[in-house]
Amino acid sequence: MNHPVDDAVVDGAIVRATQAGLPRVPRPYHAVAESIGVAPEVVIERMRAMLASGAIRRIGVVPNH
Repeated sequence: MNHPVDDAVVDGAIVRATQAGLPRVPRPYHAVAESIGVAPEVVIERMRAMLASGAIRRIGVVPNH
């Protein structure tokens, strides 16, 4: 049986996974997706939705100086 994923749960997981910035890897959205157990397309879709709604203001990599 396939259970739908609750957007709020996924959004919270994405925010927690990216709070310190996107991973510094060639495919950061794929790394986030793998860490929270969803498809990369879901991460991209939900981040776009959160940007559009104002839930998040920016997306970026935080360099570790």
